[in-house]
Amino acid sequence: MRDAAACEGARPGGLGLFSTDMKLTPEQEAVVARDLGPGEVLKVIAFAGTGKTTTLVRYALARPRTRFLYVAFNKSVQLEAAAKFPANVVCRTSHALAFARFGAKHRERLVSGFKANTVMQALELDGYEAAKFTIDTLMNYLVSADARVAKRHIPFACRQYFEALKRPMPDVVGLANRLGRLMCTAENPEIGMVHDGYLKLFQLSRPRLHYDCILLDEAQDITPVTAEVILSQPDTPKILVGDPNQQIYSFRGAQNSMARLKSTETLYLTGSFRFHAKIAAVANLVLKQFKDEKKKLRGLGIAATPTKKRRPENHHSAHQCQGLRRGGGPDQERQNGRVCRGARRVSLQPHSRRLSPLPAPTPPDSRPLYPQLSGLRRNGGLCAGG
Repeated sequence: MRDAAACEGARPGGLGLFSTDMKLTPEQEAVVARDLGPGEVLKVIAFAGTGKTTTLVRYALARPRTRFLYVAFNKSVQLEAAAKFPANVVCRTSHALAFARFGAKHRERLVSGFKANTVMQALELDGYEAAKFTIDTLMNYLVSADARVAKRHIPFACRQYFEALKRPMPDVVGLANRLGRLMCTAENPEIGMVHDGYLKLFQLSRPRLHYDCILLDEAQDITPVTAEVILSQPDTPKILVGDPNQQIYSFRGAQNSMARLKSTETLYLTGSFRFHAKIAAVANLVLKQFKDEKKKLRGLGIAATPTKKRRPENHHSAHQCQGLRRGGGPDQERQNGRVCRGARRVSLQPHSRRLSPLPAPTPPDSRPLYPQLSGLRRNGGLCAGG
């Protein structure tokens, strides 16, 4: 193993604001103490607020001469992790791993997605829907672990659409292949390279990641293409951390990798620092009912003592005066003023615990509050029938 000082992306100052003084739970200590052999996979099911990042940081600190790769599923998580982990851990997103080899050459062509109108023109299609389904098929392929575009990548809505119209479905697989070639070759300047495109090229190249151990965070939210890149490293030990109950990236093609991936051993973090035992009991009922969760979540937080807010002394006067100064003409305004002044005198009396009854305001005169609305009602306009 190489010295930590030679690690790529080493950060002077190491842990930043991260504290190593916090006492770990027995579950966290079991993870930190677990040494991995070549090719072993440790799966850690970490419920919400159970300190998974703290556990991974302490795992890396306990092995200062081991070169770790921490893979995050998005940029914000990666940046947050980079400020917490020691210098022997390189923090990257899967797209950052792929960018140097396959994304940089397309730097000027990178786009966030394809536009259906542009694809219609590039592929000479007749309808907007065919272009949209072609894009969806290609994107489904890009986030998959498959080597080729296949019929399983066609969205179900595509089949439904053409069946409803009683029209034959076009060769969407062939169209997606054509769009993918335009994306890679830059033959059409209107078709750029999407970020999932160069990640797919990286996966198809069967890369080798030269690290001693790989830490995969939020593993429940990784796409199959990322899982293939990580798990295809034959001799590198891996730690997959996540919570199947917190999957939020299924719209991006993410699958519940925590349930699908095989592991040498599975450990659990069930003690949550975010809430106390009563909230944990309610959470367990919800998880059991809707997720059929077998493990029990434990609340390690301290219940907050509710504090009673003190109302300001002039609360009652403000309440009584609210809304009394609107409309009604000069006579009504004078009456409103008398009511408000009387309310303030009562509320500001020293050592007064009970308020004397306020004088009831005299009914407003018969003139309408907003004369212009009366005309609308008479004419059957906006307020007619109100």
